[in-house]
Amino acid sequence: MGESLLDRLKRAREEAGLNQESLAKLAGVTQSAYRSAESGKTKKGRICRKLPRRWVPALTG
Repeated sequence: MGESLLDRLKRAREEAGLNQESLAKLAGVTQSAYRSAESGKTKKGRICRKLPRRWVPALTG
């Protein structure tokens, strides 16, 4: 089985050298909302839809 969307999101963020707060700002959400999505506690789709399009290749991997 391949890498999950959550795993790809975290890996892409780390490879870009961003912390959760920075990526949350890019997505236009709070750090708390982003942290919850990355940890799987809330739906990640809303966060992913708000990310800049340049992140799409990293997430669809």
